[in-house]
Amino acid sequence: MNTLSPSSITMVNGAPGSGKTQLAIQQAISAYQQGKRVIFATNSNTQSFDIARRLRQQAPNLRVVLYHRSNLNIPRILEKKGIQTATGTRLFSKGPCIVLSNASKWAWVKDPIPHFDLMIIDDAGTLRESLFMQIAGLADRFLILHNAVPHQPIIRSNTKRWEHMNHAPHRSIINTMPRYPLPTHTTIRKTTLAHSHRLPQDTIDILFPHVFPISVRAEATIRRLEIPTCSSPLFHAINSGQSLVMQHLKNTSPFIRAQWIADNIRQLLAQKTMVYDSRMKGRLSPAKIGIICTDHTQVLLMEKALGSLAKEVYIDVHIHQHSLERALIYAFHPLGQLSHPNRYHWDPALLSLLLTRHRVACILVAQNLSYTRPSYARGLYDQQTPSIQGYHAHRNLQKQLQHRIYSQASCT
Repeated sequence: MNTLSPSSITMVNGAPGSGKTQLAIQQAISAYQQGKRVIFATNSNTQSFDIARRLRQQAPNLRVVLYHRSNLNIPRILEKKGIQTATGTRLFSKGPCIVLSNASKWAWVKDPIPHFDLMIIDDAGTLRESLFMQIAGLADRFLILHNAVPHQPIIRSNTKRWEHMNHAPHRSIINTMPRYPLPTHTTIRKTTLAHSHRLPQDTIDILFPHVFPISVRAEATIRRLEIPTCSSPLFHAINSGQSLVMQHLKNTSPFIRAQWIADNIRQLLAQKTMVYDSRMKGRLSPAKIGIICTDHTQVLLMEKALGSLAKEVYIDVHIHQHSLERALIYAFHPLGQLSHPNRYHWDPALLSLLLTRHRVACILVAQNLSYTRPSYARGLYDQQTPSIQGYHAHRNLQKQLQHRIYSQASCT
């Protein structure tokens, strides 16, 4: 991709793992080396941490700054890598730099208000237009990246009052930016990335187009886990190359499910499991493992079950998974333990964030295996609503995984 031209907006669309974040990092490094100032507006603090770490890994001499609130817990590894931290703007008000923070923090920036040459927005589908309008004046050029798989940016609550409006707080900038009148000297370029450099071919065969109706091609790279002792059918399946599997824990409490994941992780670490991947080679370490939860209660249960390992294993709710990747992912199914799931839980964006963060393997932990059409949508014929799309995505996923579902009895 060519360097951005002055007064330009470049929009990049791509499948999960297609290299959108890597493209953003390369553009940021290139701009910095030209003496430019770069701002990253991220979805969450966790995303800022991960991008900052990757920036320093690829270019150790960069001046990378984390702009954050005063009481934020910064991972020690970032300080060891020489990443600067700031709660005010004076530290990065002048000179070449790459500054990262979540978009909400940038919206409340105080004097002296900095200005940047390039603003990069990763996973822009999660950024509502009203927030973008607050921060757009901080930069001259924009690199906007968004996902081809549907990501619902805003929780649907009390938005009916705005549904008749083209521009409204509940709409993301991906849907509304083309409607804005732009200066005549402004150019908009669009690029589509069709490959997935993260996901194994096995995962792509299951998800695309069966679960998510888009076309994706995998990078020709072999990725696998080598588990010395396969003590269960689940481990044997992963060892044989199945990258996406489902563990069925029927009639179990949230505590038992958390304990099951913790025991699995300890087994894999104790057996000195090896990772074969272009980016995460060597022994499987806690830092190469992620756990995606659907609510904060599950996060707390996982931290308790893992004990001291919780400081190294990445644990967070699904909404903070944008741009993140790990070798092995454990994901809680969004419809688990829910008798009456609402529109939020049916949204296909949840499945997208759960099932596309891994580079080698993903274990989806589920309590239920059958789902009924949402009660509030049974009489609807509009198949474009996110709830109905989510319902079909869940059903299609179950069909694709029917021979990869392992019961509780077989793995205890």
